Amino acid sequence: MLVSMTYIYGEKMTNPLSQYFRQPAIYIRLPSGGEFYPGGTLDMPPNHELPVLPMTAIDEITYRTPDALFNGTAVVNVIQSCVPNIKDAWVVPSTDLDTILVGIRIATYGHNMDVNCQCPKCSNEDAFTIDLRSSIDAMKPADYKTPMKHRDMEIYFQPMTYKMLNQNNQLQFEEQKVLQSLANVDSN
Repeated sequence: MLVSMTYIYGEKMTNPLSQYFRQPAIYIRLPSGGEFYPGGTLDMPPNHELPVLPMTAIDEITYRTPDALFNGTAVVNVIQSCVPNIKDAWVVPSTDLDTILVGIRIATYGHNMDVNCQCPKCSNEDAFTIDLRSSIDAMKPADYKTPMKHRDMEIYFQPMTYKMLNQNNQLQFEEQKVLQSLANVDSN
């Protein structure tokens, strides 16, 4: 049994509720290996496996808040709550994002996920169960160490951060709204 110790006025006090604190449900290895994180934004353990805690009720509510989902704060808050070793989720490289989110899903609901799909040709519906552990194992990052060479230039790439990815998605959404409004004007 895990017991949390607190010192009050120099005396050791145990917290009787410590056994009910959130405990890591899974440990994940980041596909990037922790590269591309600015200093102080990732606390990488010596074994390179990050503990992932299950979502809390507040995390679940946060995921259901449309504005927080749209502006990206829902994902950032849930990542920082469930993977406390990530201090600033805005700088998470896109190569690690899926692994982290799938890890949170496994920690919260278990490693099996039911999926329903419909055949586009015959309209037959089937239900499948996917083992998300194999999905995490299959996630591999692109090779960012090898430069692309063009004539006498070498071009090095790095993955987009979650903040860049979110800003890009917001811009695309705004552009689609403008295009839809233009199409509506043309049809009238």
